[in-house]
Amino acid sequence: YTWLAWACVDLANLEEAESFGDLAVSLSNSFPKEHYLFFKSRAGLAHVHMIQGKIKKMHDIATNLIDYGDKHSNARSKVLGYVYMGNSHYLRGDYDSAITSFKTGFKVCRDIFYSMILKFYLGAAYLQSGNFSKAKNTLTEAYENGISVGGTPFLFYGGPFLGAAIIAGGNMQKGIVKILETKKLCIANKIRSAELMADLVLGSIYAQIIVGENALG
Repeated sequence: YTWLAWACVDLANLEEAESFGDLAVSLSNSFPKEHYLFFKSRAGLAHVHMIQGKIKKMHDIATNLIDYGDKHSNARSKVLGYVYMGNSHYLRGDYDSAITSFKTGFKVCRDIFYSMILKFYLGAAYLQSGNFSKAKNTLTEAYENGISVGGTPFLFYGGPFLGAAIIAGGNMQKGIVKILETKKLCIANKIRSAELMADLVLGSIYAQIIVGENALG
């Protein structure tokens, strides 16, 4: 059920994703000593809530993950807690608090893959806050290193944000190409939610060009 929730998010089937996420959390409650089941199931459900825009539910799970990680000395649970705590601030438009949460996650992170997750969201927060230089550097590192350690989600979800950062840095053509190439990959691999994300980023960029304001949010 845990991985089904994540898979359904990729397919943009959020109703089933939430159902599987709830089942995974319920199942994990039957095995309280299985740390992986605890944090992975809750992180999956938090991810669903993030895509749905259910900020309070995501925030509550994030708090639960951090508390569990503290109690059981589980760094991954704490890192994922800070990931979704940061994203609860991000969705509210409080990018400074989001950046603080992601940076706090680095203090307890012991895993390169999880550190790249933090870097991806940190880069996105830098982008939205207008710190384009840090955004490009951070997103580039997350994108390249994330892929190198086997993280295909960075390829699908990181591409549009990296493209936006490249555009913000002054290279419109290169950035647009990056986003369109990523969208093509998403279509080929049926990663529907990442495809929609690419469309959202492109739409925001085109709106910025037309309106002449920062429409990336």
